[in-house]
Amino acid sequence: MQYIESNTACEIGRGREGSAFLTNNGRVIKYIKSGLARKYCLTDERLLTTDKVWLEHFYLPETLFAIGNQIIGYETRYFSNDLFSKKGKIDQQFVDRLVMARAKLLEEIKILYQLHYFVLDLPPNILFDGKEFACIDTLNYQYKPKVRLVENQVVLDNAICCALTKYDSTFKYQHFGSLELTLKKNNYSIIQK
Repeated sequence: MQYIESNTACEIGRGREGSAFLTNNGRVIKYIKSGLARKYCLTDERLLTTDKVWLEHFYLPETLFAIGNQIIGYETRYFSNDLFSKKGKIDQQFVDRLVMARAKLLEEIKILYQLHYFVLDLPPNILFDGKEFACIDTLNYQYKPKVRLVENQVVLDNAICCALTKYDSTFKYQHFGSLELTLKKNNYSIIQK
């Protein structure tokens, strides 16, 4: 806790489980007060960190903080310039960039699937800067030996579509449809490059 307090520049987010802080050296520290993330202990083999896999678009914990064996927080990379936190209008050019960025993210979803991880809690934790996605607050992914790839793809598409409805209030989305189908219903064409 002392390390967190002495290296923190400012609070950048607060949620059900705790708070996120930007550090003096441009990293993020997530302090966990309660919730699912507090169930993990340092020796838990299900815990997904950069020690197991490094993914460009999933901001996994790099350093864990614990009291005894109980995890109370972690440190990871910082992603700035999130368009989804603002209001805007979606146009075809935006959709083209989003679809290209999603293709990269799907490759990492496949890696998590191969490691038997079910991706959870993405809808409030997916960011997009107009070129790349970042999935933050990633301690709650579930180790699930029989996870199916389609389960992770559905969670990803749901998260993207939920974020799009917050970004542009005219965007229409019915929960748990594919991104392609949702974009077509909103009169956007899908161009895979």
